Parts: sequence; structure tokens; C-alpha cells
Amino acid sequence: MGEITLKTSLCLLTLLVTLAVLETPYCHAAAIVAPSPSLSPEVASLMQEYWDWTLSSSPEYSTFFGIHDNDHLLDDMSLAGYQSRYDQFKEFHKQAVALQANYTSPYDSVNLRALVAEFENYLDSFYYERYLTPLSYLGGIHSDFSDGLSYMLTDKLDDYKKILSRIHAFPTQIEQVGELLRIGVSKGIVMHNISMKGVVDEIGGHVVDKAEDSPFWEHFSNITTPDATAEGIEEIQKTARSIILDEEKT
Repeated sequence: MGEITLKTSLCLLTLLVTLAVLETPYCHAAAIVAPSPSLSPEVASLMQEYWDWTLSSSPEYSTFFGIHDNDHLLDDMSLAGYQSRYDQFKEFHKQAVALQANYTSPYDSVNLRALVAEFENYLDSFYYERYLTPLSYLGGIHSDFSDGLSYMLTDKLDDYKKILSRIHAFPTQIEQVGELLRIGVSKGIVMHNISMKGVVDEIGGHVVDKAEDSPFWEHFSNITTPDATAEGIEEIQKTARSIILDEEKT
């Protein structure tokens, strides 16, 4: 198979979205527990490990919280990626439950209970395969991806290269979401038609003939970093046009 391109993957995703609708309710909630200086070292270590793993396994989430170590990467939304996260949550849950038997101070007890509840919520919900309905009018890569770019740094030209790296990787993420939708359709796990209102149109807005018409272009239209040169800006914008319009050489 040749290189996955942005326009082709978006068009395929649009077709899949038209299939992935049904009268089925859906909701999602998440919580993150932050460590406390009053915790026992072992409990604090587990919480820190969980936090560090959360940031590394979800680069987009990390960017949202102002941590830019992995701004050049995107979340893995493949089925294998979800399974890997499930396996890690099982391991974290096992460790937290083991610690509950040994630590009973108020700080440790409350935080461990919160951790265990967090892990169990994820593990229990995994059974319902809600990851097979990754798009709705509430959000999904059709809206969240472009919004997420606005949280990235733009202090120097290298920051723009990281934005380009994410856009370049976006077709792969689209393909991963498309595969989840295909599996969902095959299993009858799909969204209510009302929940998909406007999704197809929003996806279509990314398929453009002029790079300047793309929602991504706003990130490159006015580059004013201290290290910017005319040649550097031109190169960044040229690369952005190439990626957006699928004109890159393979």
C-alpha cells in the first residue's frame, strides 16, 4: 500500500461516518488524580508513574496540559493501541490494590481509592467498546485535532515543524479511526444519527483545493517568531501546503 494521504483518508472517513449511525446513546467521563506531597513514597511513586505514562501515551493530552515534550507525536488510536492501554491499566490496578492492603493513612487511603476507582472505571468501560464510536458532534478528530494544534508552542520555527509533523501524521490517525468505525459497523456498535449531526460536513471542510482554505492553514499564515527568516517562513509554508494538498513526494 502507498503512503496514506490526508485528502484520501478524509474522504474515506466521510464515507464511514455515514455508515456509523444508529439510535444508541453515548457518554464519556474521565478523571485524573494528581500526587500529593503527603503521600507515602510507594503510593506517590505509583501515582507519578501513572501520570508520566498518561502523558507519554497521549501526546495530545500532554500538549493540552502545557507539557510539550512530545508535541511532534499523535495519540495511537489503533485497536492495538487501545488494547495496550487496557493492559497497562490492568497492571496499574494490580499495583494499586496491592498497596491498599499496606497503607491506611488518610492521604494514602483516599488517593489509592481514587486511583483504584479510576483504573476500574477504565477497565469496566472497556468491555462496552466505546472506542468503536470515536466521532460525534461533541468531538472527535474532525474537530479536536485542529483545536489541539492551537495548544502547541509557536515560539520558534522548530515549533512549527512539530505542528507540521502532527499534520503529516494525521492521515495515519484518520485511518486508525476509520478502522475503529469499520469494526463498530460490523458489530452494530454505532452512534445515533442525531449524535453525528454536522460531522460529515466538518470532515468535508478539511478537503480543500487551496491550502489557504484548510482549517490548518491558520497556524502558518502569520509566522512571527524571533528566529524567523523569509526563507524559513517560506519553507514552512511550502511544506504545509504540500502536506495539506497531498503533494509530497513519496
